[in-house]
Amino acid sequence: MCGIVGYIGTENSSEILLDSLRRLEYRGYDSSGIASFDGDKIQLRRRVGKLAALATNLHDDPMSGTIGIGHTRWATHGGVTEANAHPHLASERVAIVHNGIIENHKSLRLRLEAAGHVFQSDTDSEVLAHLFVDAFDAGLGPDEAMSKILSEVEGAYALAVLSQDFPDTIIVARNASPLAIGLGEGAVYVASDAMAMAHLTRQVIYLKDNDYAVLSADSYEIYDGNGQKANRELVTVAANPVMVDKAGYRHFMEKEIHEQPEAIAHTLSAMTDETGKLTASLSAEHLQNISSITLLAAGTSFYAGQIGRYWIEKLAGIPVACEIASEYRYRHPVAPTGGTAIAISQSGE
Repeated sequence: MCGIVGYIGTENSSEILLDSLRRLEYRGYDSSGIASFDGDKIQLRRRVGKLAALATNLHDDPMSGTIGIGHTRWATHGGVTEANAHPHLASERVAIVHNGIIENHKSLRLRLEAAGHVFQSDTDSEVLAHLFVDAFDAGLGPDEAMSKILSEVEGAYALAVLSQDFPDTIIVARNASPLAIGLGEGAVYVASDAMAMAHLTRQVIYLKDNDYAVLSADSYEIYDGNGQKANRELVTVAANPVMVDKAGYRHFMEKEIHEQPEAIAHTLSAMTDETGKLTASLSAEHLQNISSITLLAAGTSFYAGQIGRYWIEKLAGIPVACEIASEYRYRHPVAPTGGTAIAISQSGE
């Protein structure tokens, strides 16, 4: 559950980005980083481990610049190393942060390496930075470059791009991975979770699948998947600061354990009427006809599914299988007649 943040304005970007990344710690991560343009070059700071390591690095070696992007990574392609941490920088000109998976990254990487590009990481994400270098070398503007690159990549993504070629601009896009734009006074913010910028603004635009946008400190343009300018609703979000605070617990997992009784009570109340009867749209007949259940999840959600398997089989007498969602989608699973799938996601992604 990686996290993305971005900022364009008049203040020091690294301080704002670091504070926003702290508000995404509850999602879990193994490394973090920030890239900022100082008017001369793109500066890059990355560290493995907790954000405290990145904060110490920034304290010892401060960054300047009023535009930047940041990221907390949960390793997928490539191990937990500083080289694999985001942001990724290509040709000292383009920095990117990315959530999701670029399915065709191997073929793209081979093509780029054949053209002379040198890669520094084992990630799928780095191909994006090199694709933008090629697009800008071809004379494309920010929106044209994004449109071209999105037509070449396959998979899920939320991404933000910082370029020395367009130093007052951040380019963003999303497909099957959340991304939002926040509007402030003389500033524009980007985050994969509105919680990360709730302390900065409550005015948020949620991008839709296949949308991309070009952002500056005082303007934004959003385009749909066909390259046409799009209007997306500006909403006022109500974020609870307690969500991103450990509230005296040693870590977020301990806090969540203690929150379980309340969370279960809220869930049940949302699914039952005043008499305690379930209000699910499935009829009793439909439920009785279910022959098996497949639970699809990843990470901690998968562990929750494994516990749920014991309860469901004991209480309902129905066979249950737990599958890692990211692996299940590449298989050709045999689904039994009358089988039902339940997707579990902590983040909503």
